[in-house]
Amino acid sequence: MTRVFAPSLARIVAALVALGVALAPPARAADDADAVWSAEAPLPLAGRHPSRFTVAPLVLDERAARQLAVTADELRVHLIEQARAEGWPVAGAENPLFGQDQSDDARYVLGGEVGELYEAARERREGTGVDIRWELLDRRTDQVVYKVVTRGWLAGTPAGDRSWSLGLVRLALYNVLSRERFLEALEAPHDGGSLPPSGLARLRACPARTTSLPDGFDQVLPAVVALRNGAATGTGTVVSPDGFVVTSAQLVEGADAVEVALHRGPLLQAQVLQYDTAHDLALVRMQGSNFACTPVAGATPGVGQPVYQIGAGAKVQGGVASGVVSGIRVVDETDLLQTDIATAASSSGGPLLNTQGGLVGILSDRIAGRAAGTVAIPVRAVERWLGLQFGERSDPFAPTIAPEAPAPEGPVTDTPDPPVAPRDAQVCLFRRGGGPQTTFDVADQSLRVGARQFACLPVPAGSVSIARSGALASKFRIKSGDTLYLLVVGKSLSRSVKAEFERAQAKGIEDASPGQQSTR
Repeated sequence: MTRVFAPSLARIVAALVALGVALAPPARAADDADAVWSAEAPLPLAGRHPSRFTVAPLVLDERAARQLAVTADELRVHLIEQARAEGWPVAGAENPLFGQDQSDDARYVLGGEVGELYEAARERREGTGVDIRWELLDRRTDQVVYKVVTRGWLAGTPAGDRSWSLGLVRLALYNVLSRERFLEALEAPHDGGSLPPSGLARLRACPARTTSLPDGFDQVLPAVVALRNGAATGTGTVVSPDGFVVTSAQLVEGADAVEVALHRGPLLQAQVLQYDTAHDLALVRMQGSNFACTPVAGATPGVGQPVYQIGAGAKVQGGVASGVVSGIRVVDETDLLQTDIATAASSSGGPLLNTQGGLVGILSDRIAGRAAGTVAIPVRAVERWLGLQFGERSDPFAPTIAPEAPAPEGPVTDTPDPPVAPRDAQVCLFRRGGGPQTTFDVADQSLRVGARQFACLPVPAGSVSIARSGALASKFRIKSGDTLYLLVVGKSLSRSVKAEFERAQAKGIEDASPGQQSTR
């Protein structure tokens, strides 16, 4: 069943007031009832968990920009605000007045290319439509994962009315948010060779220790290791005395084993057990026991609280740096810890510690996209995403090696919206006497008319372009339900009337309309 979304008057007024738009009806609308802004309703998100997305400035060619009389940036802000008002997890334009924009936190980017506006009839009312070709980009894989063409329609014509133009494009967005396959694209992992954990892996917890940082760094440094996978190097955090190490997925992806260099110790081999490229986390294991390790902290630090990070590849104070939690960033519905500490890519996988030396997060430079500064994944999220559970002993843990990433399957291409304008008008071309067979381009189709022939074709109501093939087109306006009669004289067209056409039919001109059989 088709669901129709018709915002209440109060809702429309509130949206327009928020935009600072003068309240005026769409230009030259037939009447208020026929100009109601309607579209498919955005899907409800109860029980669904789409990832965050943002909207890029729409691509407008010169003609579309002139017709809409709004800029691409204005459209972007408007669409973000409307999607957010419908409850969708959209980032960006949080406070345009002060330049606050968190678009970089979003995993996905929705981009659109706006076509020219066109006259179209809907339910026998004259109006204007626009087609927008949308694509959804997954920033983590740099792959387009969804494509669709949707349409917006409003009664009347824009005539430079900014509120009218925003409403028209907004309807095309609602027709994206109403699609199940778009929502599924936001929920899908799209992670190629990542391997989600199966069940829970119980690991022996690290013994509690009494440490105060920064004085007690000698006690925590042995639990931080350097990892090497070919030419790639990075950091790991030992989280169990039985040799389990949490690190960055980008370091171990595709490997069966990696080299681990202990702090002032030997070089060991560690098996890759599992990794999650979506969240930039991996679990590897060194053979042996009684390794120095980092106990998990009991609480997550708040904004303004001091923290310390250790990166085996960092060049700061022997790999140690200090700062504070400067903010909380939300990615995939998870609060990430943003700090004010400068970091390097080789620090990914290293620990973020509280003042007691407890593990509060794992450093990552990938999960937050292009975010500046250090971002740490809270340890509770690490446990959840890798399926870890700390206890008195470690279970036997059979390594599951991630397979090679399959070739991308390509984006999901959704079914485009049906034409806004029903083909409820008609064009009839006829020739009363002799003459050559001539081909005419009518809208997006062709008609051939020879001696003593006629041909009729259904077309959308509104403006229709007609021309002899290869010649300059002429535009004719046809109202819904009407027929345009054109007399073919030589290779030219002359506007005619129904009575003249019927007289020609009475004299026996032949029907050469598409689908009809011709005997000449």
